Amino acid sequence: YLSYRLKNFQFRNEVTLCFNKANNSPYGTFDQYTVLNPYWNPYDANGNARYYLENLRYANGQVGNSGDLLTGQIVNPLYNGSLAVVDQNRYKSLMNNLNAIWQAASWLRFNARLSYQQQSDYYDKFLPPTHTDFASLLADEYAKRGSYSRTDGDSRLLDGNFTADVNKTIGKSVFFGTLGMNFQDQKNEATTLEATGFPNERPNRFFNAIQYKSDSKPMGMESKSRLAGYLANLSYAYD
Repeated sequence: YLSYRLKNFQFRNEVTLCFNKANNSPYGTFDQYTVLNPYWNPYDANGNARYYLENLRYANGQVGNSGDLLTGQIVNPLYNGSLAVVDQNRYKSLMNNLNAIWQAASWLRFNARLSYQQQSDYYDKFLPPTHTDFASLLADEYAKRGSYSRTDGDSRLLDGNFTADVNKTIGKSVFFGTLGMNFQDQKNEATTLEATGFPNERPNRFFNAIQYKSDSKPMGMESKSRLAGYLANLSYAYD
């Protein structure tokens, strides 16, 4: 923050920088645990998280697939906490506000304001191929195991206005007047990529993926807007 005054001139500038980073829990959501039976042990004899809480099979060795919690394979959401899961939101922003006032005369004042804002947003989500989200995939569906999605967004806003104010008394006449203009320039853009098929738990980079996510492609958006306005006001009073 900077403030400066010299005779009839006043200058003020304020700069704000913000950085934020948030990591979502790799252990899943609360509702995943509400449907689990309390007698299932999430850890094996060595204290490691089990992949399956229940793994029931028929006499012929096939896995039950009725969807009932009492049959089939029930995955352990705690297992994902031991993996290199990335689920992260980040942003950084810059805001600068500049104000200037010039009292050119006792009856004439000029005001100017200029504001600039910029923000960059990032979202990353990487699920290793051993994540329980892929437990239902068949062995030959390796190209779908492991996923990575990323969204990058940028926004920019430039906003300003200028006014001149008159308050002049001549004899019994009083004149009031304002002349001003304002402008704004705004731009937003975002890009989203989704890929699947990662050979191991660590390479959370797109170039390590086998393919884009099924039925998806890189997506993006861009928008621009500009405006300008003018104002004028004049009033008169006689006393």
